[in-house]
Amino acid sequence: MVELLVVVIILTIALTMLSGTMGSAAKLGPSQRQRARAAEAARAQLELLRIEPFHRLYALYNSDPTDDPAGEGTAPGPNFEVEDLQVLDTDQDGFCGRVRFAGDMSADLMESAKDDVLGLPRDLNANGEIDEDSVAGSYSLLPVEIIVEWECLGQPQSLRIQTMFAEPDE
Repeated sequence: MVELLVVVIILTIALTMLSGTMGSAAKLGPSQRQRARAAEAARAQLELLRIEPFHRLYALYNSDPTDDPAGEGTAPGPNFEVEDLQVLDTDQDGFCGRVRFAGDMSADLMESAKDDVLGLPRDLNANGEIDEDSVAGSYSLLPVEIIVEWECLGQPQSLRIQTMFAEPDE
């Protein structure tokens, strides 16, 4: 009888641990799927930037609609949708995805901007100096950060990818 009781106790403990593990795995599933969705959206956005002419990238994807190459308000701008991700309650633009440049709150691409994430200050127009002037029309290097922020299971989540585009050799 004692042996049977010990076996029942061991089985009960094992089943409790198994159900706890299954519950954790069930919660992890949506989180991992959403992180994969965010990574795929960031990669796709990088590919969209890659196919654009280099000298138009900043004007197409910055937050200033007045410098859009085909006329005001015609460029995609910095924000993009990510299907199946919930936008953060604190997000003001209603999009999960964003393309970020140094000084992205203005139409100015400044070499002298302090931005450790994007590696600035840095000589972006390859003139040998870090100037105080905007290089929005004359850059040779363009640091970019793709940001995806969303809410999952009541918690804010984010994924960030940084890269540097360089003017292609002709």
